[in-house]
Amino acid sequence: MQVPVIASFLELSNAPRRFLFFTAFNVVSWQCIVGPAMILFARRMDMPASWVGFLISFMPFSTLLVVFTAPMVARFGAKRLMFTMWLLRNLVMCVVFLMPWALSKGDPRLGWYLLMGATLAFCIFRALGSGGWFPWLHEVVPPTERGAYFSAEAASTQLVNVGIILAQGAMLIGEPGVKRFLYIYAVGVTAGLMSLLWMSRVPGGAGFGAEVRLFGAFEAHRRAAADRPFLVFVLLAALCFSCTAWFGSAYVLYLRDALLLTPKRVMLLTATGSVG
Repeated sequence: MQVPVIASFLELSNAPRRFLFFTAFNVVSWQCIVGPAMILFARRMDMPASWVGFLISFMPFSTLLVVFTAPMVARFGAKRLMFTMWLLRNLVMCVVFLMPWALSKGDPRLGWYLLMGATLAFCIFRALGSGGWFPWLHEVVPPTERGAYFSAEAASTQLVNVGIILAQGAMLIGEPGVKRFLYIYAVGVTAGLMSLLWMSRVPGGAGFGAEVRLFGAFEAHRRAAADRPFLVFVLLAALCFSCTAWFGSAYVLYLRDALLLTPKRVMLLTATGSVG
């Protein structure tokens, strides 16, 4: 009897498997750079909770930029757009390794600005590139394999989440200093670069090569907005995402600041919750 995630993986052809490996490394990168460790890192530098909330808001608000990427996806292609933006988001995150220098200047706000600037740039590049994700995915994964693919993706993503959060908890034992958080960022940037290697091996994702008019590219958005059942689905999905975003934003601060749990315990509880 095979494990379901392995059975789903074996049903996939070569291209979807490569996309799945890209996704796995991308999850590691995401968790290390803008996951719970980022919040703990910000509070370790005594960043005020209100600033941390502003920092967390970069992820959902920057995602709104995806709406404006349709012309770029059509002209340059999903693969080229994603590869460029994914590379830039990893490179710009390297700025965070200047944190020891910033904090040595005596003003902690310099470190806060450095973290917020790097995270904002990371989120913007991620948003500009992610517009090509689903068009490319639906091109690469045949309709007959999509059920197996999304099953394998959901299971593997959850397993990777649990594993990387447990690893982060092990790295944050005791009273971790800035350097240990930077090790987590180093893992995130490395995983991000590894994801680019797998992305480069995925076929397809070509563009039209011709200039696409801005308003012409949004014609599909207009048709989607006129579809009432689809619009209701989108609004419900947005409400559900908002609920999880509120929880995800607050629980790390609550565990650390209200319950006074150590970073290790915060990460262990996060990993335990992810098992479900």
